[in-house]
Amino acid sequence: MSSRIASVVVALLTACAACGDDDGPASSPDSGPGADVAPPPPPPDSGPIDGAGLDAGGPEPTDAPTKGPWVLRPTTTSVLVRWESVLAPDEVAVEYEPISGGAPATATGTARETVVTLGFGVDSRLVPEPDVPGTYFIDEVEIGGLEPATCYRYRVVGYEDEAHGRFCTMHAPTDHTTPIELFVIGDTNPSIGNTAGVLEHGELDVAELTLHLGDIQYYSSVIESWQSWFGLMEPLLRAGALMPTIGNHEDELDGELEDYYVRLFGGASEDGDEHRYHFESGGVHFFSLDSEGELGAGSEQATWLEAELAEAEASDGYRFSILYCHRPPYSVGGSSGSRSVRSALAPVVAAHTVPLVMSGHVHNYQRFDVDGVAYVVSGGGGGLLETVEPQPDQMEDAALRVAAGSYYHAIRLTIDETTIHGDVVDDAGDVRDSFDYPVP
Repeated sequence: MSSRIASVVVALLTACAACGDDDGPASSPDSGPGADVAPPPPPPDSGPIDGAGLDAGGPEPTDAPTKGPWVLRPTTTSVLVRWESVLAPDEVAVEYEPISGGAPATATGTARETVVTLGFGVDSRLVPEPDVPGTYFIDEVEIGGLEPATCYRYRVVGYEDEAHGRFCTMHAPTDHTTPIELFVIGDTNPSIGNTAGVLEHGELDVAELTLHLGDIQYYSSVIESWQSWFGLMEPLLRAGALMPTIGNHEDELDGELEDYYVRLFGGASEDGDEHRYHFESGGVHFFSLDSEGELGAGSEQATWLEAELAEAEASDGYRFSILYCHRPPYSVGGSSGSRSVRSALAPVVAAHTVPLVMSGHVHNYQRFDVDGVAYVVSGGGGGLLETVEPQPDQMEDAALRVAAGSYYHAIRLTIDETTIHGDVVDDAGDVRDSFDYPVP
């Protein structure tokens, strides 16, 4: 075994303690990655590096995209295309056209200067693509005047071959017949787990957008960085809008949440902020919640959620709402569910039309049926897998569980006029669970 391979193996074994919920005791309702356990020490020379800039081995100083592009903020008539570059492009523009046929058009945008203070893996032999501090530009183009329920292909002007993708608009609120196609994944760790296999069999060309259930990337896996994540996750990012929620691994190191998650994915929807937001398609309302923050009654987030749910229910064409966050209210096996998240969400679900709640955090698949509401754990996007075998103190929750398995996977979710249908597809393309819940 070469010294480099040996070093990587040691690093991976060290990282196992913080890759998933498996580190906390099963009896602890809020145990898990980042709950009470600090991540392993980062590689040498990681952390804030004042003045290192691009001399520390970062991307070449050009206006070519260093990350992305990716799509956020989808509505019935608009989307936002965003990418990162080291230098401000001479022209920030995107050319786009309907996939079904139509004339191409061009939209222009802006370049916003940002400063990254956090570094990771700089000068480390373990990290092939370090995150280097310095000045970077967030380039973004808002495209308007689009048709509802329509998919488009796009290209970043000047970099058409390297930077292109697809996006779909949301359905009109009163359109309850056109199926809504979603891809759901959580806890992506493409440097270590078989995230690539999950994406390969995800039918990404069918999905209109992706719901990401948190823990987008893992510094605690030692060899992974945000820079490497963007390259490895290109198939997902090119397929459609990414609508994420915050996980505990988005804030592993001081400054990471602001320097990466907020800077890159902030403003995912027009309605909300960096920690929580709401969007709608075909009368179905989606709420991305921050389970790392306070969710209990009387909190700012809970007050916002109640107000938004009430407003949604009074809107034209309303059908039902779906909640998604990182920490699961219900989980059995290597990790128990979060009692605090459960106590916060249970009264909300009971008081409103919420047939489905989705979470990640626990690295396996589980589905619970609680008074007719489906609570789905989908944390098998690439992190170290966890057992689903119930522990003695989990039997009450285990009685509510209707399906489970420890495998890499994602969910292909389809909402049509009468049914919420899910296919849980593993990294070999096999359907491991299918479910149907009636539209309320």
